[in-house]
Amino acid sequence: SSSSSSSSSSSSSSRRTGVRRKPQRYATLQDLRAVISYKRTHGIVDTRVRKDVPQPADHQLAEVLLYSGALSGDLRPSISMLRQHLEREGRLEEPAALRLIREAAEVFRKEPNVLELEPANWQVFGDVHGQFYDVCNLLDKVGSVTDKPCLWLGDYADRGMFGTETLFLLLATKLNHPQRFYMLRGNHESREITDHFNFKQEVFHKYSERVYDAIMAMYDTLPLAATLSMPYGRFFFVHGGIGPSVTSVDDVRAIDRFHEPPQIGPFCEVLWTDPITEDDYPQMSIQELEELEYMENKPRGIGCVFGRKALEAFLNKNKFDCLVRGHEVQQFGYTEHKFGDWSRRMPMCITIFSAANYCDMYENYGAWMVFGEDSYSFEQVAWCDHPYVLPSFLDSFSFSLPFVIENITKVVLQLFQFAVTDENGEMDELDTTIRDKIIHASKMVAEMESLRKERSRMVVPALPPPVEETKQPSTGAFLAAAEVDRPNLRRPLSAKRKMFARSASSLF
Repeated sequence: SSSSSSSSSSSSSSRRTGVRRKPQRYATLQDLRAVISYKRTHGIVDTRVRKDVPQPADHQLAEVLLYSGALSGDLRPSISMLRQHLEREGRLEEPAALRLIREAAEVFRKEPNVLELEPANWQVFGDVHGQFYDVCNLLDKVGSVTDKPCLWLGDYADRGMFGTETLFLLLATKLNHPQRFYMLRGNHESREITDHFNFKQEVFHKYSERVYDAIMAMYDTLPLAATLSMPYGRFFFVHGGIGPSVTSVDDVRAIDRFHEPPQIGPFCEVLWTDPITEDDYPQMSIQELEELEYMENKPRGIGCVFGRKALEAFLNKNKFDCLVRGHEVQQFGYTEHKFGDWSRRMPMCITIFSAANYCDMYENYGAWMVFGEDSYSFEQVAWCDHPYVLPSFLDSFSFSLPFVIENITKVVLQLFQFAVTDENGEMDELDTTIRDKIIHASKMVAEMESLRKERSRMVVPALPPPVEETKQPSTGAFLAAAEVDRPNLRRPLSAKRKMFARSASSLF
């Protein structure tokens, strides 16, 4: 009865005010044709001074255009139209974005936890972290997906400023080539991680909570690993690695992957673990490194570090020659881990990282792995220029507002001080009102100055580095960035998860 009364009261109030809500309307093909016709008729041309810079898109890409092939019976999204629109910093209408995400999720849902790839000229990519323009460069260098099938090892968004663009382009390619284009889940395909970093904020800024929820539901359907048998060896692909709970491929096949990754267990380990390196643990002797199976992953605060003994046991038990993973930035885009065993014909572990100049400050190469008929190889690529985006996706007015308020408040403060100063430059006795205003103005100046300095510090790391002209890896820049970025390796711990972190440490 209460609900009926409330609904009747709301309807009566809307009748009294005369306000009627209209359903949101999205563009149709006729609307877009009318806009094009209007521009041609009225001679609307590009009047910008710098015409060599691509003009940003002035409209959202409608569903009827993204799926324009539907008129001829092709129900797949148009990759070329989508890419051209996204390269101009365009966005999708919400129905188009939701359809793209949900259709991809249905394809992923039908795939097994562990993909079994057929022998072919596979191109394997590591983390790309929302670097859309670098992803476009990678796809251009690969060429036709039909001739060169692709496998991506996870971490498609976060850290970079173009996560939605990256994700939508990869999903559209997946829908066009479902048997030649595969995507695995990484540790950043998670609600907790995207909330901690910037992807959730990006989706809310560019789209809506509804689109974010759809993306997170799609993440829950991504496969976890893949296998590939070539004439020169068998390979196991995963984002992170192996752990105490992952001693065979069947352990991965048995994971219930259709939910948020937990803090411990096999699901967590395939996403978060790392191979041990001598550089990370210089205090350990060669013999200790050779005998190591697993130890706590202190830099990440979750998962474990696996050593040569554990990895060798995993490879031998499952008849693999090499584990290929992503998850860690590499100065030259890839690293071959031999764990001191130089007698092996191929490394036991390979790390691939495809995001060149990671976070716009590492000055590293991006790389991908190429599987040929007789052997595998690596291709490296430098970073691309991309549109500059202010931190937190702020517009220039909002970003500069603290500077404006700070200076206006200083002027007001000076006026107050002038008004209460006598001919001899001494302060008159102030009443309570004026004294309070001066105090508040002083506090405002201090707060705005602090906020302005904070935002200035946010901008400086994002500026193009001096080496941008040559685009060559810089060891100094890489090591400095790694040290600054070290706290971001750790998985953020909410209050609800700290108890699980304590229990995880007991495994070691």
